[in-house]
Amino acid sequence: MSFRFFKAFSLILITSIISVSCSDSAVFDDNKNIDRKGWSFHDKADFNVKIETPGIYNVFLNLRHTDDYRYSNIFLLMSVQAPGQKEVEKRRIEVKLAEQDGHWLGNGSGNLYARRVFLTDKINFLRPGEYHFELEQNMRDEPLLEIADIGIRIEKK
Repeated sequence: MSFRFFKAFSLILITSIISVSCSDSAVFDDNKNIDRKGWSFHDKADFNVKIETPGIYNVFLNLRHTDDYRYSNIFLLMSVQAPGQKEVEKRRIEVKLAEQDGHWLGNGSGNLYARRVFLTDKINFLRPGEYHFELEQNMRDEPLLEIADIGIRIEKK
């Protein structure tokens, strides 16, 4: 009888540990595919993020590019509009994609490299509602080639 109890208890404990360690703290995680013909200045990646609980969050950028991407970085414009607000907060972001020796940062699989970059910590979403994010490329190339997709991940702090 005690062996069955120990076996059942062990199974519940292991399942609990796995579910806690695999739990995802993301309240939003979405990516947009970029046209294979290139990413134009006019093609903005839009994300509508529903925040139910006001508070402090971390914001990440998800980006995948091919091995043929010409640069070691990318400049982006990120716009954020809070619910019920007309003002749009806009900032220019530089994301480093490669070391000086040309070694790509992030994880590679075949010809694609994925990079998740911490954009800002402790962003305070003051009220619940839908926040509108836009990402646009801010490089000199028109269109910008070899970017596969771009996205945003938001985690509760």
